[in-house]
Amino acid sequence: MAKYLVNTRSFIDNRLVDEGTEIEFAGTPSDNLTPIDAAAKKAATKSDASAVNDLLRQSAAAAGADVSNPAQVAEAQATQAAENTAAAQAALDAANAAVVAAAAQTAAADAAAANALV
Repeated sequence: MAKYLVNTRSFIDNRLVDEGTEIEFAGTPSDNLTPIDAAAKKAATKSDASAVNDLLRQSAAAAGADVSNPAQVAEAQATQAAENTAAAQAALDAANAAVVAAAAQTAAADAAAANALV
């Protein structure tokens, strides 16, 4: 059985387990458990991959895809990735425009200060 270190006081297998306790656990680990041995590390990796897959499927379902159809799931994920890329590019463009505007204001203020000294 996989061995874990309990990170925070937790209710595990119908008992309260204090932080710092080493336990053996056969279930799906969550972030309140730190894997100690190879079996636990393998289970934690599977758990992370499963969580990512679940989130991707939920996101595809929210976009209207039939999650039992892999092609629809892939299409929904590709559409969401494209939308995220476009949103990130728009945010970057806005930030760049703000930097250019601030630089122009600074240049104008510098020119005004130079003229005041003359």
